[in-house]
Amino acid sequence: QPAPAANVHDVKEGDNLSTIAQKQGKTVDELLAIPGNEKYKADPNKINVGDRVNLGEPAAPAPQPNADAQAQQAQVEAAQKAEADKQAQEAAQKQQQEQAAAAQQPQATPEQPAPAANVHDVKEGDNLSTIAQKQGKTVDELLAIPGNEKYKADPNKINVGDKVNLGEPAAPAPQPNADAQAQQAQVEAAQKQQQEQAAAAQQPQTTPEQPAPAANIHDVKEGDTLSAIGQKTGKSVDELLAIPGNEKFKDNPDKINIGDKVSLGDIAQNQPDVQTPAPSIPTEMPQPEVAPAAEVASHNVAEGDTLSKISQDTNVSVDQLAAANNISNPDHIEVGQNI
Repeated sequence: QPAPAANVHDVKEGDNLSTIAQKQGKTVDELLAIPGNEKYKADPNKINVGDRVNLGEPAAPAPQPNADAQAQQAQVEAAQKAEADKQAQEAAQKQQQEQAAAAQQPQATPEQPAPAANVHDVKEGDNLSTIAQKQGKTVDELLAIPGNEKYKADPNKINVGDKVNLGEPAAPAPQPNADAQAQQAQVEAAQKQQQEQAAAAQQPQTTPEQPAPAANIHDVKEGDTLSAIGQKTGKSVDELLAIPGNEKFKDNPDKINIGDKVSLGDIAQNQPDVQTPAPSIPTEMPQPEVAPAAEVASHNVAEGDTLSKISQDTNVSVDQLAAANNISNPDHIEVGQNI
Protein backbone atom coordinates (compact mmCIF):
# COMPACT_ATOMS: atom_id res chain seq x y z
CA GLN A 1 0.00 0.00 0.00
CA PRO A 2 1.28 3.54 -0.69
CA ALA A 3 2.41 5.55 2.34
CA PRO A 4 -0.36 7.79 3.69
CA ALA A 5 -0.11 11.50 2.95
CA ALA A 6 0.96 13.82 5.75
CA ASN A 7 -2.08 14.67 7.95
CA VAL A 8 -1.62 18.39 8.53
CA HIS A 9 -3.76 21.52 8.69
CA ASP A 10 -2.66 24.68 6.87
CA VAL A 11 -3.43 27.61 9.18
CA LYS A 12 -5.76 30.25 7.65
CA GLU A 13 -6.92 33.67 8.76
CA GLY A 14 -9.00 33.35 11.96
CA ASP A 15 -7.73 29.86 12.87
CA ASN A 16 -6.55 29.00 16.39
CA LEU A 17 -5.59 25.74 18.08
CA SER A 18 -8.98 25.52 19.83
CA THR A 19 -11.03 25.65 16.59
CA ILE A 20 -8.64 23.27 14.79
CA ALA A 21 -8.86 20.81 17.69
CA GLN A 22 -12.69 20.97 17.68
CA LYS A 23 -12.85 20.21 13.95
CA GLN A 24 -10.64 17.15 14.51
CA GLY A 25 -12.49 15.92 17.58
CA LYS A 26 -9.47 16.55 19.77
CA THR A 27 -8.52 18.78 22.68
CA VAL A 28 -5.79 21.45 22.49
CA ASP A 29 -3.62 19.30 24.78
CA GLU A 30 -4.00 16.34 22.42
CA LEU A 31 -2.91 18.52 19.48
CA LEU A 32 0.14 19.80 21.42
CA ALA A 33 1.14 16.20 22.21
CA ILE A 34 1.38 15.30 18.48
CA PRO A 35 5.01 15.35 17.26
CA GLY A 36 5.78 18.51 15.34
CA ASN A 37 3.48 20.76 17.40
CA GLU A 38 5.96 21.34 20.27
CA LYS A 39 6.60 24.89 19.03
CA TYR A 40 3.07 25.95 20.10
CA LYS A 41 3.41 24.76 23.71
CA ALA A 42 5.07 27.98 24.89
CA ASP A 43 2.04 30.05 23.64
CA PRO A 44 -0.85 27.94 22.29
CA ASN A 45 -2.73 31.10 21.31
CA LYS A 46 0.04 32.19 18.91
CA ILE A 47 -0.14 30.52 15.53
CA ASN A 48 0.50 32.22 12.20
CA VAL A 49 -1.22 32.08 8.86
CA GLY A 50 0.61 29.48 6.76
CA ASP A 51 1.75 27.37 9.73
CA ARG A 52 1.20 23.63 9.36
CA VAL A 53 -0.35 22.01 12.42
CA ASN A 54 0.15 18.24 12.61
CA LEU A 55 -3.09 16.35 13.16
CA GLY A 56 -1.63 12.92 13.90
CA GLU A 57 -1.55 9.79 11.80
CA PRO A 58 -4.45 9.55 9.35
CA ALA A 59 -6.56 6.41 9.53
CA ALA A 60 -5.06 3.67 7.42
CA PRO A 61 -7.12 2.87 4.30
CA ALA A 62 -9.15 -0.32 4.51
CA PRO A 63 -7.37 -3.30 2.93
CA GLN A 64 -8.52 -4.10 -0.62
CA PRO A 65 -9.79 -7.66 -1.18
CA ASN A 66 -8.00 -9.78 -3.78
CA ALA A 67 -9.61 -11.05 -6.99
CA ASP A 68 -10.70 -14.42 -5.54
CA ALA A 69 -12.33 -12.81 -2.56
CA GLN A 70 -14.14 -10.36 -4.86
CA ALA A 71 -15.46 -13.23 -6.99
CA GLN A 72 -16.68 -15.10 -3.94
CA GLN A 73 -18.38 -11.95 -2.62
CA ALA A 74 -20.10 -11.44 -5.99
CA GLN A 75 -21.42 -15.01 -5.90
CA VAL A 76 -22.75 -14.55 -2.36
CA GLU A 77 -24.49 -11.28 -3.33
CA ALA A 78 -26.00 -12.90 -6.45
CA ALA A 79 -27.39 -15.76 -4.36
CA GLN A 80 -28.82 -13.30 -1.83
CA LYS A 81 -30.46 -11.28 -4.62
CA ALA A 82 -31.99 -14.41 -6.15
CA GLU A 83 -33.42 -15.40 -2.75
CA ALA A 84 -34.83 -11.90 -2.23
CA ASP A 85 -36.46 -11.96 -5.69
CA LYS A 86 -38.02 -15.35 -4.92
CA GLN A 87 -39.44 -14.09 -1.61
CA ALA A 88 -40.83 -10.95 -3.30
CA GLN A 89 -42.53 -13.08 -5.97
CA GLU A 90 -44.07 -15.36 -3.33
CA ALA A 91 -45.28 -12.31 -1.36
CA ALA A 92 -46.90 -10.85 -4.50
CA GLN A 93 -48.69 -14.14 -5.23
CA LYS A 94 -49.94 -14.32 -1.63
CA GLN A 95 -51.22 -10.74 -1.82
CA GLN A 96 -53.13 -11.49 -5.04
CA GLN A 97 -54.73 -14.51 -3.41
CA GLU A 98 -55.77 -12.47 -0.37
CA GLN A 99 -57.25 -9.74 -2.56
CA ALA A 100 -59.24 -12.28 -4.55
CA ALA A 101 -60.57 -13.84 -1.34
CA ALA A 102 -61.46 -10.41 0.09
CA ALA A 103 -63.41 -9.52 -3.06
CA GLN A 104 -65.70 -12.49 -2.46
CA GLN A 105 -66.42 -11.45 1.16
CA PRO A 106 -69.41 -9.15 1.97
CA GLN A 107 -68.40 -5.52 2.47
CA ALA A 108 -68.10 -4.63 6.13
CA THR A 109 -68.37 -1.17 7.64
CA PRO A 110 -64.87 0.30 7.77
CA GLU A 111 -63.48 0.58 11.26
CA GLN A 112 -63.20 3.99 12.80
CA PRO A 113 -59.58 5.15 13.17
CA ALA A 114 -58.22 5.01 16.69
CA PRO A 115 -58.60 8.37 18.44
CA ALA A 116 -55.53 10.54 18.59
CA ALA A 117 -53.79 10.99 21.91
CA ASN A 118 -55.87 13.43 23.98
CA VAL A 119 -53.28 15.72 25.54
CA HIS A 120 -52.84 19.43 26.20
CA ASP A 121 -49.53 21.11 25.41
CA VAL A 122 -48.83 23.55 28.24
CA LYS A 123 -48.39 27.16 27.09
CA GLU A 124 -47.36 30.36 28.85
CA GLY A 125 -49.92 31.23 31.55
CA ASP A 126 -51.47 27.75 31.74
CA ASN A 127 -52.15 26.01 35.05
CA LEU A 128 -53.99 22.83 36.00
CA SER A 129 -57.03 24.81 37.15
CA THR A 130 -57.55 26.62 33.81
CA ILE A 131 -56.88 23.44 31.82
CA ALA A 132 -59.41 21.53 33.95
CA GLN A 133 -62.05 24.27 33.46
CA LYS A 134 -61.66 24.16 29.65
CA GLN A 135 -62.16 20.38 29.74
CA GLY A 136 -65.13 20.46 32.13
CA LYS A 137 -63.12 18.64 34.80
CA THR A 138 -61.80 19.34 38.27
CA VAL A 139 -58.10 19.43 39.13
CA ASP A 140 -58.54 16.17 41.10
CA GLU A 141 -60.04 14.48 38.05
CA LEU A 142 -57.09 15.62 35.92
CA LEU A 143 -54.61 14.30 38.51
CA ALA A 144 -56.39 10.92 38.52
CA ILE A 145 -55.78 10.44 34.76
CA PRO A 146 -52.83 8.09 34.07
CA GLY A 147 -49.73 10.04 33.12
CA ASN A 148 -50.49 13.04 35.34
CA GLU A 149 -49.13 11.51 38.57
CA LYS A 150 -46.04 13.73 38.34
CA TYR A 151 -48.18 16.81 39.19
CA LYS A 152 -49.67 15.38 42.41
CA ALA A 153 -46.73 16.50 44.58
CA ASP A 154 -47.23 20.14 43.49
CA PRO A 155 -50.30 20.73 41.25
CA ASN A 156 -49.33 24.40 40.86
CA LYS A 157 -46.04 23.56 39.19
CA ILE A 158 -46.35 22.82 35.49
CA ASN A 159 -43.87 23.90 32.85
CA VAL A 160 -44.30 25.30 29.35
CA GLY A 161 -44.06 22.37 26.92
CA ASP A 162 -45.39 19.77 29.38
CA LYS A 163 -48.10 17.46 28.06
CA VAL A 164 -51.09 17.07 30.38
CA ASN A 165 -53.19 13.97 29.69
CA LEU A 166 -56.90 14.77 29.32
CA GLY A 167 -58.24 11.21 29.37
CA GLU A 168 -59.74 9.17 26.59
CA PRO A 169 -61.39 11.37 23.94
CA ALA A 170 -65.00 10.60 23.17
CA ALA A 171 -65.30 8.08 20.34
CA PRO A 172 -66.65 9.71 17.16
CA ALA A 173 -70.32 9.06 16.60
CA PRO A 174 -71.10 6.74 13.68
CA GLN A 175 -71.87 8.73 10.55
CA PRO A 176 -75.24 8.02 8.90
CA ASN A 177 -75.18 7.50 5.18
CA ALA A 178 -76.27 10.18 2.72
CA ASP A 179 -79.75 8.72 2.06
CA ALA A 180 -80.62 8.55 5.76
CA GLN A 181 -79.46 12.13 6.28
CA ALA A 182 -81.58 13.40 3.36
CA GLN A 183 -84.68 11.58 4.63
CA GLN A 184 -84.18 12.92 8.17
CA ALA A 185 -83.79 16.48 6.85
CA GLN A 186 -87.05 16.18 4.88
CA VAL A 187 -88.93 14.86 7.94
CA GLU A 188 -87.60 17.69 10.16
CA ALA A 189 -88.49 20.34 7.56
CA ALA A 190 -92.06 19.03 7.26
CA GLN A 191 -92.49 18.95 11.06
CA LYS A 192 -91.18 22.49 11.42
CA GLN A 193 -93.56 23.78 8.72
CA GLN A 194 -96.56 22.10 10.41
CA GLN A 195 -95.61 23.61 13.78
CA GLU A 196 -95.29 27.11 12.29
CA GLN A 197 -98.66 26.84 10.52
CA ALA A 198 -100.38 25.62 13.72
CA ALA A 199 -98.84 28.45 15.76
CA ALA A 200 -99.88 31.05 13.17
CA ALA A 201 -103.49 29.76 13.18
CA GLN A 202 -103.72 30.21 16.97
CA GLN A 203 -102.43 33.78 17.00
CA PRO A 204 -105.11 36.53 17.01
CA GLN A 205 -104.92 39.00 14.17
CA THR A 206 -103.39 42.19 15.53
CA THR A 207 -103.56 45.70 14.19
CA PRO A 208 -100.15 46.73 12.85
CA GLU A 209 -98.33 49.04 15.21
CA GLN A 210 -98.39 52.72 14.39
CA PRO A 211 -94.94 54.20 13.78
CA ALA A 212 -93.59 56.41 16.55
CA PRO A 213 -94.23 60.08 15.85
CA ALA A 214 -91.34 62.04 14.44
CA ALA A 215 -89.79 64.78 16.53
CA ASN A 216 -91.93 67.95 16.16
CA ILE A 217 -89.35 70.65 15.67
CA HIS A 218 -88.62 73.48 13.25
CA ASP A 219 -85.14 73.99 11.81
CA VAL A 220 -84.48 77.73 11.70
CA LYS A 221 -83.74 79.08 8.19
CA GLU A 222 -82.74 82.46 6.77
CA GLY A 223 -85.39 85.06 7.65
CA ASP A 224 -87.15 82.98 10.33
CA THR A 225 -88.35 84.60 13.58
CA LEU A 226 -90.25 83.19 16.54
CA SER A 227 -93.25 85.27 15.51
CA ALA A 228 -93.29 83.84 11.96
CA ILE A 229 -92.80 80.29 13.24
CA GLY A 230 -95.63 80.80 15.73
CA GLN A 231 -98.00 82.03 12.99
CA LYS A 232 -97.24 78.97 10.81
CA THR A 233 -97.97 76.60 13.70
CA GLY A 234 -100.98 78.45 15.12
CA LYS A 235 -99.18 79.47 18.30
CA SER A 236 -98.19 82.73 19.91
CA VAL A 237 -94.59 83.59 20.78
CA ASP A 238 -95.40 83.09 24.45
CA GLU A 239 -96.82 79.63 23.74
CA LEU A 240 -93.69 78.70 21.81
CA LEU A 241 -91.45 79.92 24.65
CA ALA A 242 -93.45 77.82 27.14
CA ILE A 243 -92.70 74.59 25.22
CA PRO A 244 -89.86 72.54 26.85
CA GLY A 245 -86.63 72.98 24.92
CA ASN A 246 -87.27 76.63 23.97
CA GLU A 247 -86.15 78.15 27.29
CA LYS A 248 -82.91 79.35 25.64
CA PHE A 249 -84.90 81.89 23.57
CA LYS A 250 -86.65 83.57 26.56
CA ASP A 251 -83.81 86.04 27.28
CA ASN A 252 -84.05 87.49 23.77
CA PRO A 253 -86.97 86.11 21.71
CA ASP A 254 -85.86 88.20 18.72
CA LYS A 255 -82.48 86.45 18.53
CA ILE A 256 -82.61 83.03 16.90
CA ASN A 257 -79.87 81.67 14.65
CA ILE A 258 -79.94 79.72 11.43
CA GLY A 259 -79.73 76.01 12.29
CA ASP A 260 -81.39 76.38 15.71
CA LYS A 261 -84.10 73.83 16.44
CA VAL A 262 -87.36 75.28 17.80
CA SER A 263 -89.59 72.76 19.59
CA LEU A 264 -93.23 72.92 18.44
CA GLY A 265 -94.77 70.70 21.12
CA ASP A 266 -96.14 67.16 20.92
CA ILE A 267 -97.49 65.87 17.63
CA ALA A 268 -100.97 64.42 17.83
CA GLN A 269 -100.80 60.59 17.83
CA ASN A 270 -102.18 58.78 14.81
CA GLN A 271 -105.69 57.64 15.73
CA PRO A 272 -107.18 54.30 14.57
CA ASP A 273 -109.68 54.52 11.75
CA VAL A 274 -113.04 55.17 13.44
CA GLN A 275 -116.13 56.27 11.56
CA THR A 276 -117.07 59.55 13.24
CA PRO A 277 -119.29 62.25 11.85
CA ALA A 278 -117.37 65.14 10.31
CA PRO A 279 -117.51 68.28 12.41
CA SER A 280 -119.76 71.03 11.14
CA ILE A 281 -117.89 73.91 9.56
CA PRO A 282 -119.32 77.37 10.21
CA THR A 283 -120.17 79.24 7.04
CA GLU A 284 -118.74 82.43 8.49
CA MET A 285 -115.50 82.71 10.45
CA PRO A 286 -115.89 84.80 13.62
CA GLN A 287 -114.10 88.09 13.36
CA PRO A 288 -111.87 89.28 16.21
CA GLU A 289 -113.55 91.89 18.33
CA VAL A 290 -111.98 95.30 17.97
CA ALA A 291 -112.55 97.94 20.60
CA PRO A 292 -114.02 101.24 19.44
CA ALA A 293 -111.42 103.55 17.95
CA ALA A 294 -111.80 106.05 20.74
CA GLU A 295 -110.75 103.47 23.30
CA VAL A 296 -107.70 102.04 21.37
CA ALA A 297 -104.29 102.93 22.80
CA SER A 298 -101.40 103.40 20.36
CA HIS A 299 -97.66 103.11 20.37
CA ASN A 300 -95.31 105.11 18.15
CA VAL A 301 -92.57 102.79 16.81
CA ALA A 302 -89.11 103.94 17.89
CA GLU A 303 -85.65 102.82 16.74
CA GLY A 304 -85.03 99.21 17.91
CA ASP A 305 -88.71 98.39 18.49
CA THR A 306 -90.14 95.04 17.39
CA LEU A 307 -93.67 93.66 17.66
CA SER A 308 -92.33 91.12 20.15
CA LYS A 309 -90.92 93.89 22.37
CA ILE A 310 -94.13 95.97 22.04
CA SER A 311 -96.12 92.79 22.89
CA GLN A 312 -94.14 92.34 26.11
CA ASP A 313 -94.46 96.02 27.04
CA THR A 314 -98.23 96.18 26.40
CA ASN A 315 -99.15 92.62 27.45
CA VAL A 316 -100.85 92.15 24.07
CA SER A 317 -99.84 89.09 21.97
CA VAL A 318 -97.95 89.55 18.71
CA ASP A 319 -100.80 87.90 16.80
CA GLN A 320 -103.33 90.35 18.24
CA LEU A 321 -101.09 93.33 17.41
CA ALA A 322 -100.57 92.09 13.85
CA ALA A 323 -104.30 91.47 13.35
CA ALA A 324 -105.31 94.86 14.79
CA ASN A 325 -102.81 96.71 12.56
CA ASN A 326 -103.15 94.60 9.38
CA ILE A 327 -99.44 93.71 9.53
CA SER A 328 -98.71 90.81 7.14
CA ASN A 329 -95.06 90.49 8.20
CA PRO A 330 -94.73 90.80 11.98
CA ASP A 331 -90.96 91.13 11.61
CA HIS A 332 -91.26 94.30 9.53
CA ILE A 333 -92.45 97.51 11.22
CA GLU A 334 -91.14 101.01 10.49
CA VAL A 335 -89.87 103.77 12.79
CA GLY A 336 -92.68 106.34 13.30
CA GLN A 337 -95.46 103.83 12.60
CA ASN A 338 -98.40 103.95 15.06
CA ILE A 339 -99.30 100.55 16.50
